Amino acid sequence: MNRKTAVFLILAGLILFFENNSAFASELPDKWTDCGTDMSCAEKIAGFDFPLNIKKFKVKATDNFIEILMPLNKLRTAELRKTKGTPFADISSCDKDYYLKGELELTKDEVLFTQGNGKKIYVVNFWLNGYDYSIYCKRGMTSADVISVYELIKNSAD
Repeated sequence: MNRKTAVFLILAGLILFFENNSAFASELPDKWTDCGTDMSCAEKIAGFDFPLNIKKFKVKATDNFIEILMPLNKLRTAELRKTKGTPFADISSCDKDYYLKGELELTKDEVLFTQGNGKKIYVVNFWLNGYDYSIYCKRGMTSADVISVYELIKNSAD
């Protein structure tokens, strides 16, 4: 094995170790309460009723926020966050300054504001029926993934 390959493998191993080992993470304490699939638990903690009929996903909540974990596949999960408030509030809690900003225009009245790296979309913000939503996926989404999650949300709206 040549030196460059060995250095690459060591660095890749260290990156994977530190990304997946929370004992070494320098994160803020988790203020989210895991409610399992109990939406009424999340609504009580967040202080508002969730306007969608989405029951099969795991849900977490904190003051003024509800988060639904929606698996896209075995490796990727979309985190849907909802708050009742000002349109396009910063509710995704990721470093969005890094990403390129764009739009997915589904119809004249339906525009999803995206942020990604040109290949994948990591953050989507939109306003639907008086609520601000944000979708975040750490491993990125395709446009088809984004549209699929959006359609599920839209079709679940009361």
